[in-house]
Amino acid sequence: PEYITETVTLRAVLIGSETVSPALYPDVQFIPGELQTEGTYVGRVFTMGNPVQIFAWLKTKLPGSSTLVVAVDKADEAWTVVPQTEVEPIENNWIEATHSLSGHAAPSGGRIKLTLTGSPDARPSVADLRSGSI
Repeated sequence: PEYITETVTLRAVLIGSETVSPALYPDVQFIPGELQTEGTYVGRVFTMGNPVQIFAWLKTKLPGSSTLVVAVDKADEAWTVVPQTEVEPIENNWIEATHSLSGHAAPSGGRIKLTLTGSPDARPSVADLRSGSI
C-alpha cells in the first residue's frame, strides 16, 4: 500500500460470449479518500477522584512504525501521558495492553485520549477500550 496522489480512472472490461453475458456485480467498490497520518480519539468525561490511579485497557495491533499514545486530563485539555505497564499477546499480532498512572487528581472528572500514528504500510488498530480509576 502507498499514497496515490495522481488522478485515478476506474475502468471495467467486461467479456462475454453468444451464450454468456458479462456481469458486473454490485459488490465492486472504489472508495476514494485521504488517509491521515495521525488520528485522535477523546472519550467522555467520567468520574475519577482525587488522587487516583487511572487505568486504560485496550486491544491493539500496531504494525511497523505505527504508534499509540494514551493520555488523561482533568477535562481541561492539559494532557498527561499514561504509560503502558503490561502487555499480553492475544492472537493475529494483537495484544492486550494495560496503561496506568498513579496520583492523578481530577475531582470533577477527566477524559482518556488516544493518539494513533501510522501510514498505508503501518495502519494502527485499537479495539475494546475500557478505562477506570481507583
